[in-house]
Amino acid sequence: MTNTIKGRLIYLLGSGEGLLFHDLAFYRVDLESGRKEQIAKLPIDGWKALAGHCRLTTRVLRLEPKCAGRLDENRFAVGLLSRMWHLDINKKTIEALSTMRTGYGVLNFCEQEGCIYWGDYGSNPGHDEINIYRLDRSLRQSVVYTFPRGSLRHIHNIIKTDDGFIVLCGDNEKVAGIYRANKDWTDVKPWKAGEQKYRAVVGFPYRGGLLYATDSVEKENHLRMLDTSGDEKDLMVMNGSCIYGGETKEHYLFSTTV
Repeated sequence: MTNTIKGRLIYLLGSGEGLLFHDLAFYRVDLESGRKEQIAKLPIDGWKALAGHCRLTTRVLRLEPKCAGRLDENRFAVGLLSRMWHLDINKKTIEALSTMRTGYGVLNFCEQEGCIYWGDYGSNPGHDEINIYRLDRSLRQSVVYTFPRGSLRHIHNIIKTDDGFIVLCGDNEKVAGIYRANKDWTDVKPWKAGEQKYRAVVGFPYRGGLLYATDSVEKENHLRMLDTSGDEKDLMVMNGSCIYGGETKEHYLFSTTV
């Protein structure tokens, strides 16, 4: 019987194991038995170290990572506390790589050919320019594309495709929505934008198009499909906005807020 696992599961390692964050530490956990082995403790002190041992304050103060991205078999990038961290599960070490822009963090990572991509995510009340970043296996970080000031609020997700990337951008701006980019980010164009039905966080490439769930706080939410020609269809009504999802060998998973 699977035991209850305390903490936040941030990555599935395969072979029935996961990468777990709990009490300001990273663990390798057996998903069936619940047995865990500590990898590294987050090097912070002061009030954050105290708050990080309480589930409520951890959630309220956002003292846990939303996601992790895999660089190779043993190395991961983790976005946490306005920094990018490098976690090595073999050496059992964690180190801070860089500080994120003031007021921004990361919502999701995209893995592609040994690199990790993400975009600025924050409230951005002044509608400043928004960057998309790349971190490679040598731990070099660079900006691969910049949306100009006044265009977007932030980046929800980046999804890899056979010919490049799909970028899900928020929130209510006229040019916010779903973008397509080529592999080297020299050609980034809106695919569908300007309406709440194109506001999304979770999506999956499907038959050359995109299967996605909307993330609107103003309109009724739907599971939707865009095909290769840009034709679109509402597949079903959802009982709330969707900000989390995943996939198995046979299914796509969408989690709603109600």
